Amino acid sequence: MKYTFHIVDVFSSTPFGGNQLVVLPDVAGISTEGMQKIAREFNFGETTFVLPKKDSANTCRVRIFSPRAELDFAGHPTVGTACALVMKQHVRLSDPIRLILEENVGPVTVDVAQRSGGFHGTLTLSGKIDAPPGAPSPTDLAAVLSTNPTR
Repeated sequence: MKYTFHIVDVFSSTPFGGNQLVVLPDVAGISTEGMQKIAREFNFGETTFVLPKKDSANTCRVRIFSPRAELDFAGHPTVGTACALVMKQHVRLSDPIRLILEENVGPVTVDVAQRSGGFHGTLTLSGKIDAPPGAPSPTDLAAVLSTNPTR
């Protein structure tokens, strides 16, 4: 079976700059194992798969995979996927447009607008995201970054 995909440069106005992302905008029918194999084959930091929404209030469902595992949430893939859907007109085009993406952490809102010939996305989380097991504490991260921890 053949699937369309887009390679997106997130957080950059320069082609081949920023964070690379692969977005597959219509993958109904691919198994979780298949998505993982595709993500491993692309070998980018993240690959997103757009599926039909479960809740009619949302735009679509998005699953995010690294080459090794599925992620419940990640910022640049969420913003990049929303912008890719608008850029490739897989969603209705208006400016700005609000997309609500169903991710494993719950609904994530992304507002996409055109600016200076490019697309800009701002995401808003509806709830708190817990750190994964074994993640460094805010205090430890602040120490590594030579900054003060905030909550």
